[in-house]
Amino acid sequence: MQIIITNSPDFSKLSTMHADCFAKNWSERDFAEMFDFAGTFAIIAEQGFAVIRILFDEAEIITVGVEKSARKQGVAAKIVAQMLEFVTQKQVANIFLEVRKSNIAAINLYQKFDFKIISTRKNYYHNDDGTSEDAIMMRF
Repeated sequence: MQIIITNSPDFSKLSTMHADCFAKNWSERDFAEMFDFAGTFAIIAEQGFAVIRILFDEAEIITVGVEKSARKQGVAAKIVAQMLEFVTQKQVANIFLEVRKSNIAAINLYQKFDFKIISTRKNYYHNDDGTSEDAIMMRF
């Protein structure tokens, strides 16, 4: 599987992939605005992607997604492994992320890569039905 790391991705492609992965889609403009900030990178595979932001010796995983047709095939693990290798080369000491408490598959994936749960953000995610969900904060 070929994985590309870039700070100038195809925003249309990212938006299309994001729409296949998540109920609340980010537009091309949303992605373009993200990449206005220095240190923002996309890790792109054929059927998955991640967006990270590096600031000095810390990084934040903004999003990771795998298209529905490619789930449970190791795509996310390969993207995360490549991302960790990349940020290590950039001398990043800590990587942070937030994940929905109900996203057990993602939490398990991150824990396999030695991410640790450090806290919970109550009612962080807001759902279309008016409910909210906690975010689990993790650090590598």
